[in-house]
Amino acid sequence: MPRYFFNVTNELGTELDEVGLALPDDDVASATALKAMRAIQGEDPAADWSSWMLHVIDEAGNTVTRIAGFLVLTLTWFTRSFSGAKGISCSLS
Repeated sequence: MPRYFFNVTNELGTELDEVGLALPDDDVASATALKAMRAIQGEDPAADWSSWMLHVIDEAGNTVTRIAGFLVLTLTWFTRSFSGAKGISCSLS
């Protein structure tokens, strides 16, 4: 299985993932990144996540995806606020 690295950047700098995770493909790596960002934000939901970005990099050094911290909070709010509302459906997982 290919290995993916999850690097975090914010206003303080960059934290490089030097170990990575072996995952089946890019889609699973992207879904894992979204879950990771939600877990990180769950530790302090009131914090300012606007400068946070989670970069998923494959073994060849290519960017697979980038997850912006402010976007994850917005999508999580939207999903919670409108799930079950008539005529609106939203699934993020």
